[in-house]
Amino acid sequence: MRSTLAIISFAFSSLILCSTTSCSSTSAVTKTTYGNSGEIPPDMANEKFILVGVYHGRFTYDGKIRREFAAYTGQYVLSTKKELTTTYADPVKYRYVLDAHLEESGGSVTENTKWYSLSITDRKTGKVYYGRSRSSRVAKQINAYLKAIEAARMK
Repeated sequence: MRSTLAIISFAFSSLILCSTTSCSSTSAVTKTTYGNSGEIPPDMANEKFILVGVYHGRFTYDGKIRREFAAYTGQYVLSTKKELTTTYADPVKYRYVLDAHLEESGGSVTENTKWYSLSITDRKTGKVYYGRSRSSRVAKQINAYLKAIEAARMK
């Protein structure tokens, strides 16, 4: 009986801890503006460009990127990694590439964490601008990054 009570108590504590951690990281991502910390290429404010979003061949991720880019008011294309080197290979016309990078840690049954970080690659200069935020909520990150890009474009 004691071991059952201990297991239930541990499971409940873990659930509370995980849910509060998830909520705080999600709200932090939504409040992130990206634009003030060198995460947006400075030339985005001065020129017209077509932003390229990258599909990763994962149904859920690709749907999220499609949905977030649909609300973006600038010019954009969504492409696969292969299309970046063929159809959208021109680094002047398709200068900026917004991409997500999946990172994982853990390895035990109870603790396996996956999160995304975003970056914008300036293909004309070869410089990569990394977002400082990481989250398992990639759609919120993409949304925040696109809003920061739009704010830079409107300056």
